[in-house]
Amino acid sequence: MTARAPVERLAEWVENVPAREYERLRRVGELRGHRVDSTHPPTHLRRRLLAAGEAFPARVTVNAATATAIDGELAGVRRQVARDVVTGAHHG
Repeated sequence: MTARAPVERLAEWVENVPAREYERLRRVGELRGHRVDSTHPPTHLRRRLLAAGEAFPARVTVNAATATAIDGELAGVRRQVARDVVTGAHHG
């Protein structure tokens, strides 16, 4: 058994959040006026704009071999981002 990176564990956790909990968190964020930072509009307004837009099919797709190659290329960066998230570090 191999240890999974924090990014993969987080992605799995997010994928398994029940829809009712996701909706509850969305409503709480809207009531509190959640925003990513002072340069972004409130999250609920950005979500509303995206939801109102037209969906388009993907113009670029990759096969399994290409996806594996991309994952390998980004592996080092993913580890650094995971460390930065855990330690609270960021690079400006």
